[in-house]
Amino acid sequence: MNKKDAYKIKLFQDEVARGIHRAYEGGFLANEELGEVSVRDGESGYVFISIKPGTFYVSDPTDYHGSDMAVVTAEGDLVTEVTPPSEFLDLHLAVYRARPDVNAILHSYPVFSSLWAQRKENIPYVLAEQIEASTAVECVTMAPSKSEEYFAEVTKKLKQEACVLMYDFGALAVADNIDNAINNLAWIESVTKKYIMAEKLGEPIKIG
Repeated sequence: MNKKDAYKIKLFQDEVARGIHRAYEGGFLANEELGEVSVRDGESGYVFISIKPGTFYVSDPTDYHGSDMAVVTAEGDLVTEVTPPSEFLDLHLAVYRARPDVNAILHSYPVFSSLWAQRKENIPYVLAEQIEASTAVECVTMAPSKSEEYFAEVTKKLKQEACVLMYDFGALAVADNIDNAINNLAWIESVTKKYIMAEKLGEPIKIG
C-alpha cells in the first residue's frame, strides 16, 4: 500500500469515527453495541465500518479514533487486519450493493423510531413535512437475522428512500455522506415522535 492510499484510508476511517461521535452526541447511539456507522469510498469500493463492540474497552463511543475503524473491500475481505468489523457488516454491504447512490449508513435504535418499528407498520403520511420530503418510510416485519433473505427484505423496503424501519432492529438511514445520513435518521425520529404524540390526542388524519 503506497502512502497516498494509506492517507486516503485514514481520512475515511476518521470520517467513520467522526460519524460515531456525532451520532452518540446527538443521542442516536446510546453505546457501542447499539448501532454502527459505515462509509464507502466510491472510487475504490472500500467500506469503512465501526469496529466489533468489545474489541477495545471504551467508556463511550467518543473514545474511538479513526485508526480503530475496520476497512473491507466491497466483498467484505479485510483490507486492514488490525481491527475486526461490526458483526452487521454484511447488512451494510447488502445496502451498498443495492444502492450505488449511497456512500454512508447509520443503523441504530432511536427511541420513537424503534417503538414504531415494533408495530410492524409503515409510517403513514400525516405531516405536511412528509409530503414535502417525498419520503415514504416502510417497515421490515421479518425477525432480524444475518441471512441473505433478511438483507433482501431490508433493501426491498428501503427502496430509493432515505430510511427504513426494522422490527426488533431499530432504524437504518442512508445518504451520500455521514452527516446527511445522521440528519435523515434525526428526521424520521422526529416524524415518529410527532405521530406517537399525536395519537395521544386522537386518531391522526392521514393525508396521503
